[in-house]
Amino acid sequence: MLTLEIDVPFECNVEGGDVSQSIGNIDLGARYPFYQFVSTKGFWDTTFGSAVELGVPTQSAVSKNTELDPKIFNNTKIGEHFTRNPSSAVRCCSAPATMAGGRCLNMDSISATRSSTWN
Repeated sequence: MLTLEIDVPFECNVEGGDVSQSIGNIDLGARYPFYQFVSTKGFWDTTFGSAVELGVPTQSAVSKNTELDPKIFNNTKIGEHFTRNPSSAVRCCSAPATMAGGRCLNMDSISATRSSTWN
């Protein structure tokens, strides 16, 4: 199932005592799972997929550059209280000639979740 999202974040950057805060890039995203495995009793649930995000700059103090982030992700749930959400992305940024625009590799790793039924 294709999932679409829009994200309008408020950002605050502090650099050398200077504070810049404003609306960041407006992110338009899409995620599409291409493989899922669920164990018979549902203890193990893993999904692999691809995603893409486009960051449209608002030209505010914290949002000057367009960003494109293609990603590969995996969401794995083990039991009721542990979730692993690693993803890898190559972030492509456009930047003015005075800045060092380019690419960087982003990797996320593990998060544990606590459900309301966890005692």
